[in-house]
This record gives sequence, structure tokens and C-alpha cells, in this order.
Amino acid sequence: MPFIRRHEIDPALRHKFEGAHKARLRQALLDPGLSASQRVAIKQELDQVGKPKIYSADSAPRAGSVSFDKEVA
Repeated sequence: MPFIRRHEIDPALRHKFEGAHKARLRQALLDPGLSASQRVAIKQELDQVGKPKIYSADSAPRAGSVSFDKEVA
């Protein structure tokens, strides 16, 4: 299966969808029922929109990620 890299997508098309995603995140911040940790998580996600993701061996695994370090019995 081929991979599509970020720089291979037309910037105008990418910008359109990034803008829509930012708008949804800003709208989510207006929810009065959010906890402080949820609000921080949304703000962090909002800051990362449009920036390339960098994965390194030193970075901590994200919440909900699956680890295959241990053997399954």
C-alpha cells in the first residue's frame, strides 16, 4: 500500500481542511462542560494543526497507543 506524504498534498487543499479542523476545535473549546484537562488537550491539539508530526524513539507514547514490547501469553 503506498503512503501519501504531507508534502505531496496540494497546500491549498491541505489548508482548507486544516482550517475546518481548527474551527471544529475552537468550537469544542466553547463547551462549558469541559474539564481542565480536556481543555488543555484541545488547546495542544489546536497548536499542532498544520505542523508536521515528529516521531522519535525518545518520545512518550500517546494515550491509547498499543505497545508490542511484551510477548502475549
